[in-house]
Amino acid sequence: MADLSREFQKSIQAMGLTQDGLKQAVFYCAPIGLRFEIGGKESVYQEDAQDDAVEPHSLDMTMQQAHGRAQSSVNPDYFYNALCRAASLYAALPSEPDILRIDLRGECLESRQSCLELCAHLGMPPASEHTQENDPDGYPYTAFYWSISDLSPDIPDRLIREIIMADLGGNSLLSSSVYFLNVSSGLLYHLYDDRGADLIAASRTALWPFYHRFQIWLLSYNRKKMDELFLDYENSWHTVKDQEDVDHLLQVYGGFHDSCLVSTAYTSGCGVDEKGAMYCGMPDQKVLHMTFHSQWTRQPLELCFSGVRMFHIAGWQEDRFCEILDCYLKFHTDLIRGGDTRLIVWADSDCFSPYRTKSEALLDESMDTYVAAESLKWRFL
Repeated sequence: MADLSREFQKSIQAMGLTQDGLKQAVFYCAPIGLRFEIGGKESVYQEDAQDDAVEPHSLDMTMQQAHGRAQSSVNPDYFYNALCRAASLYAALPSEPDILRIDLRGECLESRQSCLELCAHLGMPPASEHTQENDPDGYPYTAFYWSISDLSPDIPDRLIREIIMADLGGNSLLSSSVYFLNVSSGLLYHLYDDRGADLIAASRTALWPFYHRFQIWLLSYNRKKMDELFLDYENSWHTVKDQEDVDHLLQVYGGFHDSCLVSTAYTSGCGVDEKGAMYCGMPDQKVLHMTFHSQWTRQPLELCFSGVRMFHIAGWQEDRFCEILDCYLKFHTDLIRGGDTRLIVWADSDCFSPYRTKSEALLDESMDTYVAAESLKWRFL
């Protein structure tokens, strides 16, 4: 990606941010954003820790003495849980970020030297671009840019680890200085230190999956502002019109991982009136409602299929648990012979195929729950 700095500026402007906004608490400068508590409830430090108390995956042994506390070390549980939260938010981004930006304080020559030392420490190539800036108080800093596709895949994980350690005895230059930008999704991920992270977007739609999926990590101090942002988004029906909508639903609900089907309700539109006349109902009157619970999402999800052509609900199976690990959700135009009617198909396994044939001994098979219908909409209850 050419001209990284210009693309970065263009993207943050679409989010309602200015260059100065990045040097403050980004969440408070952005119209649409979420703020997450990264540090957990554990104590940050542990007193009189023994060398064998620090697990290899948790801390670099050279970083134990933090902030001059000679008899203290960073609590490995605190560090590990903060690292897991920060990495989980990064992993939940809809795609790999495009641009990495790191702001380093000081005059140009000083900050460039700091950047070279940082790159050597992390195994990163030199920055592709840099721009000299001044913060709102007039202090100089340099913004360095990398195309993430040019970096080795483990660099984001290394950076996240270093940011968590920035105020705990690590490289303090990385505190509140690192930004991951996803241009196509319009998302800016800013992990500022071990305490918290901001996620900024150009639209509420991009943030909704994170608001819903990571409710428990939202910073309580700013919770009211974040809830108000999505006040009219909760409980609203969302129509699945295309593949982008399919991807959005799967992202919002974690691909249906660790969920289960709670209830169904089907109406056919058929009936007999008081005169004995029978009505067969129109396609859009054949409606199936399905309610799901998830171990990862706090509210039940309701799917509403209309124009239902076929559905199958698997009941009790001796060799199968009720848990849904993944799902199948795709559009098809070749399921009705002699036509090109577009149908959407959902099933409780991504191994499902709407083209397979069933044997006669149907109940001897591992059964799927599935639906084929003309349209789908969803909401949280």
